[in-house]
Amino acid sequence: EFSVLLESELVPGSSANKHKCENLECSKIGSHICVYPKFRQMPGLVKTKGILNLKKSFRKRKSRFSIFNKSFYRQFGCIFYFKSHNGHIEVRSTSKKVRHRHRYKLSLYQAGFETGTVCTLGGNKYKTSSAIPTDRFTGDFIKYKIVIYAVP
Repeated sequence: EFSVLLESELVPGSSANKHKCENLECSKIGSHICVYPKFRQMPGLVKTKGILNLKKSFRKRKSRFSIFNKSFYRQFGCIFYFKSHNGHIEVRSTSKKVRHRHRYKLSLYQAGFETGTVCTLGGNKYKTSSAIPTDRFTGDFIKYKIVIYAVP
């Protein structure tokens, strides 16, 4: 099972505030929403879970693409980005190492509601883009799952 430590779950002044992230490749210290959540390899697929902070894509009051997952960077060279819009997010992926076009499923979920899309990993440029509705979610934090299919 996967675990994510949210800043809101930490006690101010506790030693957990200064821990080194246990996720592979992450160098951050302290509480954060990690872009390298652990993944599981299963026959024909890999999958991971994490949390999106919708406010993270806003810089200087303008929405921009922000990295939300790099779990598969070492294996596939892929990075997932999102950009918040009014009532939905736009998701893009890039992949530097993929020779074959792997399909992936991205699901967003929160207590009793789930939505998602199936797409293909993009190449070096943003070749794939999907819009996923977020208007039925509450708050700025939304859980996500990514499953990449046809993995050797």
